[in-house]
Order: sequence, then structure tokens, then C-alpha cells
Amino acid sequence: MRSLSRKLVRDVWRTRAQVASIGLVLSGGVLCVMAIRGTSSSLVRARDDYYQRGHFADVFASLTRAPDAVAPRLAAIPGVSAVATRVMKDVRLDVPGLDRPATGRLISLPRAGTDAHINRVSVIRGRGITPGADDEVLVNGRFMESNRLALGDTLIAVINERRTWLLIVGVGAAPDFLYEEAGGGMAVDERTFGILWAPDELVRDATGMRGAFNDVALELRPGMRAAAVIGAVDSLLVPYGGRGAIERTDQLSHRVVQNELQQLGVMGMAFPAFFIGVAAFLAGMVLTRLVATEREQIAVLKAFGYSSTTIARHYLAYAAIAVAFGVVVGIVIGAWFGRRFTALYADILRIPGLRFRVDWGAMTIAIAVLAVATLAGAARAVFAAARLAPAAGMQPPLPTRYGPLLLDRLGLGGKLPAAARMVLRGVERHPARAMLGAAGVAAALGLMAGSLSLYDASRRMIEVQFRIGHRETLAVALATAVPDAARTSFATLPGVTRVELTRVVPVRLHHAGHARTLALTGLEAGAVLYRLVDVDGRARAVPPDGVVISAALGRVLDARAGDTLQAELLEKDATRPVVVVGLLDELMSPNAYMELGALHRLTGDAPQVNGVVLQVAGAPSEALYAKMRDMPRVIGISSRRAMLDQFDRMMGRGFRVTSVLVVVFAAVIAIGVVYNGARIALSERGRELASLRVLGFTTREVGVLLLGEQGILTGLAIPLGWLLGWLLSGYLAGAFESEQYQVPLVVRAQTYVSGTVVVLVASILAGALMYRRAARLDLVAVLKTRE
Repeated sequence: MRSLSRKLVRDVWRTRAQVASIGLVLSGGVLCVMAIRGTSSSLVRARDDYYQRGHFADVFASLTRAPDAVAPRLAAIPGVSAVATRVMKDVRLDVPGLDRPATGRLISLPRAGTDAHINRVSVIRGRGITPGADDEVLVNGRFMESNRLALGDTLIAVINERRTWLLIVGVGAAPDFLYEEAGGGMAVDERTFGILWAPDELVRDATGMRGAFNDVALELRPGMRAAAVIGAVDSLLVPYGGRGAIERTDQLSHRVVQNELQQLGVMGMAFPAFFIGVAAFLAGMVLTRLVATEREQIAVLKAFGYSSTTIARHYLAYAAIAVAFGVVVGIVIGAWFGRRFTALYADILRIPGLRFRVDWGAMTIAIAVLAVATLAGAARAVFAAARLAPAAGMQPPLPTRYGPLLLDRLGLGGKLPAAARMVLRGVERHPARAMLGAAGVAAALGLMAGSLSLYDASRRMIEVQFRIGHRETLAVALATAVPDAARTSFATLPGVTRVELTRVVPVRLHHAGHARTLALTGLEAGAVLYRLVDVDGRARAVPPDGVVISAALGRVLDARAGDTLQAELLEKDATRPVVVVGLLDELMSPNAYMELGALHRLTGDAPQVNGVVLQVAGAPSEALYAKMRDMPRVIGISSRRAMLDQFDRMMGRGFRVTSVLVVVFAAVIAIGVVYNGARIALSERGRELASLRVLGFTTREVGVLLLGEQGILTGLAIPLGWLLGWLLSGYLAGAFESEQYQVPLVVRAQTYVSGTVVVLVASILAGALMYRRAARLDLVAVLKTRE
């Protein structure tokens, strides 16, 4: 081994704690890229592969009823390569072991001999449906698991007020139902909503749709834009109750997947940036200290003929070892976190074949950026070593120029204890170093507070959506619209204390050349169970006339209060004007609301409803559910409590994984910054501290001098960390925002206090390690003169 290599090994071993601290901070950046980017790329790869295998459609359209003869006309539209028609209907299910009715989305499978490749249904477990069978179904996995159903179990479907027995023969999956949800909300009661794929003849006969279809999916030729086809599809389907075709980007399941990928991309950029910056700072700080303490050795090396380039490479190798250590640790831990993250998304999205795979392309770029940033942070110290002349290096460094400081000019110098004056003067004489040290600790606090604020934001979303906006106990879906006199039937049910009626009408709103298809919701005047609330939780009364639209929808349509929209009633083939009377800045969008009577006037219908929300005294009883099972129009009941529990479970799993990651590495950053700062202070002031010990200062007093500066910097870092946390929270909230929902900016004192406690504990631990080291100073060795 060459002389410089032996020296490098000894230097690294002597300063192994500092090298490890730099490497661990770097490992946080590698871990984030490894886990988050790996999960994102794995999700994209699995999704794209599944879309390709399942021939995920490019255009979707639903309608009331069209004869099968319309399908060839759809296939003849320029740019369309294939068409798949089917019957889709929500029906009531009686599920073994479930105390309330559930909703089943019954979907017809293609007939034998037809082109079945679009949105192909895969059998994940069990077997496919036997040709000619008229009672077998495939059921989605989440519904099976949540209700503890097994292959061979029987479901009872109430279709058009007739009971049909269905045998479960397999677990199915399809690319248009990766996210299994009844609507576009933020949660669904997974026990009461299932996807059922059944033989075409069974579905058509049971629903009265023989020779007809009410749902169609189209595959386009390569390079064909969906927008060019949608207009032709809408024109063709208008006479049949067409509800507006949409392209793949607006399809609910695909949209949810895209939102998750967007969030992963944001986190994959924001978190590594913190670790890169702090690691570069630590590398520069440690190497600056190493060069300062090895001036004489550098001078001797240069006097013996070592070139400046050789010496620069030697000290850069020191930083490179820290980088290599961090990369190895980050890859190992990142792979574990990546598998956990991927497992979470596999449970949410149920993409067949989704498993964690390392994105080595992204990892290579990330490691290169981390290495360059760390070496750049050390460059100043390396260049100083390379430029050091032998004669200058053999001389002691120039002493600091002393003079009156701010403390003395304010007349406070004589009023403070000697230890306090020494600490404050040390901070004032090196302001740049002090600010950098405070910034490092602040970065740890900011990372923790800003990241955990996402959890606070999600809790706030639950509070606003489910406790302020939706305060009902149960939400009841009806198979068909019924007269509003149905209120009496629900009001007499056991335990029901309040009944409110709702109506949902599919519309396409037009304004200023923009259009959006959505559900127009009618609410009762004075409703207290289903209320309009904004992001701050303020309730708004539904106006007696006009429409209230979400602010996000207003931006899409370029509409403001007072503008007139054209409401295309998709179930009636009619278009009516409606005035925007207000914009609602709400969490979930796009939505539009009207007072129930105003909606009846808009549609021209007699008062009728297709939804009911109930307030129940105490927990819903079996007698209540039994009564509703006897109501043939009831096709499903959702429990607000069940949706809250499910959302908490799903969010809690993700939060536990993320919180462990954030808290551990924020503590690593704090320990690394404080420990290295104190270690450098001990190196620079070792002779001074030893002299004080000889003069009679106690170990405790010397410890105060050593750690007092770090304590001041930590104190300065706390408000700066709060500011960084607030800025990171705002960045993440804005980056996560989409047309479908927005993440509120929530600043909870408890989160910031918790982050502060973690950073303080980490700082105290680092200080304790250095205090122990200072207490063991070899006074004789430290006080020896160079001669």
C-alpha cells in the first residue's frame, strides 16, 4: 500500500464517526431515490404492461340504451380500430355475513366469438366462467377479502326487483378497474361495493338489455388523438342517451393512478434535495477541519515532491469514501423501504404483476449528483490543501484579529459570566460558520415538520369531508329515481332521526369553449347532513336558484360567479342555461351543486330523488338493515364510519412507513451537524480548553464552552427550521394539487413541537458524545508545543 493510501486509511479510521455521519446523510438521499423512484418506475412499468396486455381502451362512453347495430357505426368512425360494447348496471347484493345491502357493479363479459380484447378481464385466482353457464361470476379481490368470501360462495343480486343467485368462481381484474370505487370520492366502503363480471346473456336478460348495450370502449389507431374521435362518438350516441365520451386521462381508475405517480414524483424530488444539501455542507465542514489540522503534514508532503494534484486527489478520496458508504447503506435500506412502498400501492391499486424493481438509470443519475454535490462541498478545502505552499504550511496559521465585538459595544461584556462571553464571542467571530451550522439543524427540523404536515393535511381532509361536510350515518343509493314522498318510508325506519334527500344528474357543462362531464348534485335547502363546505371547513347554504361549482371546475371552464353555463342533460338530450351563483373552494372536485327544487326545474321533472342520507341514533341496528333489505329500490348502503375506518387504515399504513423514514433521517441530519460542529470546535480549541482545565476550570465548565456554541446554533435553527417546514409544506401541498382534489396547507403546533423535540434530543445525544470526548482530553498531549 502506498504511503498516501496508508495515511488515508488511518485518517478515515481516526475520523470514522464524521465519515459515517456524512455517509448516513447521503444514504438518506440515496434511500429516497431508491425507494420512491423505484416504486414510481415499478408502478409505471406494471401499469403500462398491464394496460398493454389488457388492451386498456382509449375512449369510454356510457349511455342509456343503444341497439347492438350501433356498434358497427362506432367502429366506422375514422381513427377507431376496435369497439367493445357491454352492459353495466349497479345492482343490490345480499352478501353472506354482511348486515346491510351492498352495491354490485354488474358488468357483462363479451359473448363467445366476439372481439374481447379491449379492457380484457384477467382471472387472478380460481377459474374463468364456464361457457354456457348462466349463474357464474368473477368478483374483484378487495370485495372478496373485505367480506371474507371464498370461491364457491353464493351472492344474491336484486336486479330489476328480482332475485338472482350468483356463484363466485374466480377473482377478476381489469385495467379499467385498477382503482375499485363507486364514484370519484376520496374513500369508499369497501365491504359494500364490488365489481362483478358475469356472462353476457345473464346480464342482458336480467337487466332487460337483450340486443342492446349501455357502455362502450374504443381502441384508437396509433397516433390518433382522442379529442378528434370523442365528438363523433357523442354525436352518434346522443339519440341513445349518451352521457358524454371521455378519453383515457379522464377515466377514474387511470386518473387515480396518475395522481399517485404525481405525488411520488414530487417526493422523489423534494426529499433528496435536503439530503444532498446537508451532505455537501458536512463534507465541506469536515474536510476544512482536516486540512486545518494537517497543515504541517501537507507542507511536508509537498516538500517531499508530492504534487498539488496528488494531494487534492488524496483529500477528495476522503470524501469519496463517505459517498461510497452512504450509497451502499442507502441502497440496502432503500430496497427495503421500496418493497414496503410498492406493497402499499399494490394493495391500493391491485395491478397484476406489480413488484418492486430498482430503477438503476435513476439511481445512477442520483448517485452521480450526490457524489458531485458532496465533492463540490469539499472542493474549497481540497483547493486550499493543493495551493498550500510548503513554507506557509510549516508555519502556524495567522492568529485571529481580536477587537471589540457587538457584545462589548453594547456594554454587555462585563455583565455576563466568562463562559457565556467566550461562547458568544466565538459565534460572532465566525458568523458564516455559525449560520451554516444553524442551517444544517434547521434543514433537519424543516424536513420533519414539512413532511409530517402531509399527515396533518390528510387528517384535515377527513375532518372537512367526513365530519363537517358529510355528517350522515348512512348514505343510501336507489336503483331508480323515486318521488320525494319516499322521505316518509325512510323516516319511519328504526332509529332514524333525520332524513335528507339528494338527486344526482349526469350533465356536461359548457362555457367559453370548454366542457366537462360530471354529476350535478341536488341538495335540500337547509340540509345539515350533506353540506357544502370549503377548504377551511366553513359551511355554505345551497342557494335557491342557480348552480354552485367548485373553484377547480371554474378554472377548467373559465367561469366566474354571474356567468351562464350551458348544462347538457345527458339523460334527456336537452341543453338548458344555468347561472353560476358561486364558486366553492372545496377539497374534492370537480363538482356542481343545486338546490333540489331548482334542479327539478332545470330538468323539467316532477320532484324525484335517487339518494337518501340518514342520521341514526346510536349505531345502526339489525332491524334497520333488515327493513332496508326489504326495500327493492335500495341498491346499496354506505356507512360513513366504515369509510372513515378504511381511510384511516390505508393512510395509517403509509404514514407509519413514511414517518419512520423521515424521523430517523431527520435525526441523522441533526446528529451529523451538531456532532461534526462540536468535533471541529474541539479540534480547533483543544489547546485552549486544555489550558483552561490546567487553570482550574472544571470539566463541566469546559463542556459548556465546547457545546455552548452548538446550543446557541441549535436555538437559532429552531425558528429557521419552522420556516423551512412551512415552506416545504406549502410546496408539497401545491405540487400535490390536481383537478380532482387539493391538499390544504395545515400547520399544527403539535407537529412542529414534535419535530423540535426530535431535533433537540438528537442534538443533545450528539453533544453528550462530544462532552464525553472532551472530558477524556489528554492534557499533556494537547499542550505539547510543536517543537
